[in-house]
Amino acid sequence: MKRILVCALLVATSGPLLIPQAAGPESPPPPPEARQLMAEAREPAARPEREERGPAQRERFRELRQERAELTAKLERLRAEGRNEDAAAVKERILQLEREMAEVAAQRPRPRPAERPGPPPERPEAAQRLRHLQAAIENLRAAGLPEAAERLARERENLARQWQGVGPGPAQPLREEIQRLRAELEEVRQALRKLNERVERFHGEPR
Repeated sequence: MKRILVCALLVATSGPLLIPQAAGPESPPPPPEARQLMAEAREPAARPEREERGPAQRERFRELRQERAELTAKLERLRAEGRNEDAAAVKERILQLEREMAEVAAQRPRPRPAERPGPPPERPEAAQRLRHLQAAIENLRAAGLPEAAERLARERENLARQWQGVGPGPAQPLREEIQRLRAELEEVRQALRKLNERVERFHGEPR
């Protein structure tokens, strides 16, 4: 009797697991190992949403802003006293300060775009996980599980889209989700080991 074909589901954090091709009544549901990769890929990356000015720039900006405030108050006094020529000179200085403030503000590094065409450089390991998920999808198809492969493909697409466009989120809920998925993964491993043992015993019985 020919051996039942098995397929190795590629997982980044563990060794290969065997999935029987012939899905019988006692076969467990498709293993959620790929969901572990997706959950870990959702872990927030260390990516700042906004890059602030450096210390020297901040100090210079504060000095300019303070001088502008003082001159603005002086301008009001001069206008109230009818000293229009002096007020015009102060007004010119205020405009110059505002131009300098704009130049200092323009020296600040621009924030990173919220969306990129590919995985951000800060998380290259997440791109590798996406490749592992693609390999897992192909393995599920080869194992005769097209529905599970299609479901995993949709989840991978959603994950890739979210990972490219969404910034850091709450870390604690993600860690809890990862722990829960890892517990489910261990249960699936044990079920697959038992199933493989039964397959081996079946092949070892005399015909």
